[in-house]
Amino acid sequence: EKYPGEELFLVATACEIYAEEVYDLMGEEKLPCTLRVDADGNLCVGTPAERSELSDVVPEFKPQSSLEQELWATFPWLLHVRLGSSAHATLVTRTRGLRHCLVKSIQDLDTVSTSALQMRVVGSSTEHSKSSRSHAVLKMEVMNMETLQAREAVEDARALIAPLQSAIDNHNQEVCSKLLGDWDQETSTMAIKQFEGGQEELDKAFAALMIKKKQLEPAISAVLEKIEGAYNQLEAVRHHKAVGGALVLVDLAGADYDKRDVGTQTTAQEKKESTDINKSLLALKECFRYIAGNNKAGGKGPFRGSKLTRLLEDSLLPQAHSRRKNKACESVMVVNVSPADHIAKRTINVLRYGQIFADGSKISGTK
Repeated sequence: EKYPGEELFLVATACEIYAEEVYDLMGEEKLPCTLRVDADGNLCVGTPAERSELSDVVPEFKPQSSLEQELWATFPWLLHVRLGSSAHATLVTRTRGLRHCLVKSIQDLDTVSTSALQMRVVGSSTEHSKSSRSHAVLKMEVMNMETLQAREAVEDARALIAPLQSAIDNHNQEVCSKLLGDWDQETSTMAIKQFEGGQEELDKAFAALMIKKKQLEPAISAVLEKIEGAYNQLEAVRHHKAVGGALVLVDLAGADYDKRDVGTQTTAQEKKESTDINKSLLALKECFRYIAGNNKAGGKGPFRGSKLTRLLEDSLLPQAHSRRKNKACESVMVVNVSPADHIAKRTINVLRYGQIFADGSKISGTK
């Protein structure tokens, strides 16, 4: 007999923010990431895009005859010869999110955290030589297999929309170029192209285009069915009430006001690392102040001040357009202090930083 929630597991992702760039840490090697905002206003973190021809993803778009298939495979630039430089590429561009790992046991979690930590940037600071020089974000989301597969299906289907539109535009453009003449600016009209062979040649050109249209229609239907099926699959998923809940662990690099001499005690790269860390921590502090209600300007808050704050916005202060199933959130900050006298000022600054965050708990429910 299954216990409630037995089918649930965690989907873990890990990334770091180094020098205002985001890197995926989940895998054998680090991958650079891009940040983009989707049509609903949600931030998406993407790894390098995968590109393929629409005909490779949807077989119905392949040319019907073997000769045509061989020509398009050998000379893909024929489309631009036929339609000119305004022809649209029908590439399926799939930008996947952060790589993930399924966590079903303590051993899985230990493997994930260890591999991610090993890839994180470590360097020299004013205090020691094994200092974290990047901010790390480890996210673990409660998931079941139905929801995970449905999400992937929707993302694959959405990638087909743009190349499908391009394929339709290319066909319409070919129709115009073969059947219509030049645009008359005075009359704002386009006349039917005059063929040397007269009506007979026009009829042949029209018939050839109609054949291509009939070949295109089932291909369009196949793509639309694929898109509709993916969204129906996501809609039909039996969501467990815990699915979508997430734990986000953030390890911030410490502020480092580096006054070491370049060339003797440190390098220009290390000095730049300190500057980047301090800028992002300052941007995060401004967000804490905004959450605490100290910012009277209103609006969406200063979360676009750095890559770090953009990544944390949905965790700290989710907006109305957030895809999160439950927008309630609890945040806890653990500050690292030291009794050492020579860094007393830094310890006080850390405590003040934590106090700004704690003030936000009175407004937003953070701790």
